[in-house]
Amino acid sequence: MYTQSRVLRHAAGGFFALAVFISFSAPSASAQRAFDHKDALWWGNLEAQLTTSLDSPVEQVRDTALRHVIFFATYYGDRVDFTVAAGKILDVYEHERHEGRRMMALSALHAIGSRPAMERLHELVRQEPRGRLHQLTLAVLADYFARQTS
Repeated sequence: MYTQSRVLRHAAGGFFALAVFISFSAPSASAQRAFDHKDALWWGNLEAQLTTSLDSPVEQVRDTALRHVIFFATYYGDRVDFTVAAGKILDVYEHERHEGRRMMALSALHAIGSRPAMERLHELVRQEPRGRLHQLTLAVLADYFARQTS
């Protein structure tokens, strides 16, 4: 059983990899400012559209939706709430065979920061074979729980 201190101790190596992963998907400042003046209706439609797109039969649509969830939850977390989408994203993390897609799901879950999703992720990491994804998952959990206790 992983305890929070054990998660923190084992996750240090994953922080660097997570930071590198997120930095590759970081948009320019002008791209971020493009959404500053959108109204609540626009944000609600965005949440609904991206959540629906996660169910698309087209892989590229699902991948694009994940990337957009990461972007908007990271930079506009005060305006969007993808908690409803977290269950779908957890399914990607748990069942997807492609490691890169699972890492995108992990990054999206980190950006969303839903406590129930993080608790489920904590359960899933126990089944995850040791490796890069395991370390990144521990890093995400360590970061989340550290922020919750500070």
